Amino acid sequence: MTILEQDGLIEYSVTRRPQVANPRLDEIEQNLIVMGALEALAGELACACITDAEIAQVAEYQRQIEAGDSTLSPLESFRLDMQMHEAIVQASRNAPLIDTHLKFNARLWRARFQSSQRRSGRGQTLAEHRAIVDALSRRDAKATSEALRHHLASAVTNTKNALQEDGKAKDHNTETE
Repeated sequence: MTILEQDGLIEYSVTRRPQVANPRLDEIEQNLIVMGALEALAGELACACITDAEIAQVAEYQRQIEAGDSTLSPLESFRLDMQMHEAIVQASRNAPLIDTHLKFNARLWRARFQSSQRRSGRGQTLAEHRAIVDALSRRDAKATSEALRHHLASAVTNTKNALQEDGKAKDHNTETE
């Protein structure tokens, strides 16, 4: 429980009952900014040592996401998205970066899932994925880093919008009950 608390996954109520953490929007935004820096660094480092097979796998994840945009379940689409990001981080070959990314990703899992379910801005997200794959395929460290940083900056906006929409939906459901 202590480790889950340290990782920001659970929090304790005033009566010391553990509950799933429900971070504030500003906390999520701050964590996504750090995640953007982590993924940008991972992309930069990956360009120096990524194999052709790893690039092909990242490209395949992106292809599956795009091909299944209207047919994949929300969870499957999200899993492919996360696999794409994780493959790039793994290709960095930097153990402390991989470990830190894993912890931040666990902390942001729910927010990133909610963000990924928005249909609005989906075309932009897919275009950002294509830009990441293109830069990575060229092993252009600067362009890969910039594409990942830009993509995670968009995630901040998408997450804010998704959480605000979710809050409005909950407010509406409460009013109609």
